[in-house]
Amino acid sequence: MRNRHYAVLLFSKVPEPGLVKTRLTRLKDGVFEPDVAAVLYHCMLFDVVEIIMAAFDELEKGNAKSGGADSAGGNTYELVISTPASQGADAMRELFESSGVWPRPITFIGDEGESFDEHYNHAFRQVWDRGADAILSMGADMPALTIFDVILGKR
Repeated sequence: MRNRHYAVLLFSKVPEPGLVKTRLTRLKDGVFEPDVAAVLYHCMLFDVVEIIMAAFDELEKGNAKSGGADSAGGNTYELVISTPASQGADAMRELFESSGVWPRPITFIGDEGESFDEHYNHAFRQVWDRGADAILSMGADMPALTIFDVILGKR
C-alpha cells in the first residue's frame, strides 16, 4: 500500500479588527464592535485548528490499530494555513507562536492573486508542490466543525 500525504488547507485572515467578520460589526449594520468581531474570529480559528489536530490524532490511532500504513510511519497529515500575502504568513505564524505550543507543526503560507480564484489556486499550488496527495480545504470560521467532518473529508 502506498503511503499518502494528506493536507488540510485552512484559509484564514489574521484576526484584526475591521478586517474579519465585518458583516457582524456596526461597520456593516451588525451588532459587534470590530475588536469584538476580531476576538470572535480568533476563537473560531483556534477552535478549528484544535479540531483538525485532534482529527489527525484519530486518523493515526485508527490506522495504527488496524495495521494500516500509519502504524509503520506511512501516511502523513499536514495542516497548512493560508493567509493573503498582503497580511503575510509571518503575522499568522506570530499569532500562533505567541499563543503557546501546539501539539503538531503548522505550515504557514501566503496566497496571492487579483481575485478570489487566483488566491485559492495559488494556495493549492503551493500545497501540491509540498507533496500533498489529497487536500481538504476549508475556512477558519466553522464553529460547527467536528473531528468527524475532517476525518470523513480525508476520504
